[in-house]
Amino acid sequence: MNLLQRKEEAIIRKLKSGINNTKEAKKNILAKREKLNENAKQRMDQVELNQEFKVKELREKSIKKAKHAKTVRLRKDINLDDLDPV
Repeated sequence: MNLLQRKEEAIIRKLKSGINNTKEAKKNILAKREKLNENAKQRMDQVELNQEFKVKELREKSIKKAKHAKTVRLRKDINLDDLDPV
């Protein structure tokens, strides 16, 4: 009877340790998942910032091109022969 009780207690201890290990594993998995989500959010924020910067940069380039095109058109419109010599 004593041997049987020890075997039962050993089995119960193993089961309890397995349950505790499972709880720890779940905590670890949740912590890893939370960390991955946080990292993904940071990457998405960085991508968003990069996109905003690129849009701003493209907007500035297009404004420069438009100003340049406007000055070129103005220069073409002004005929140097029509001007009075000084």
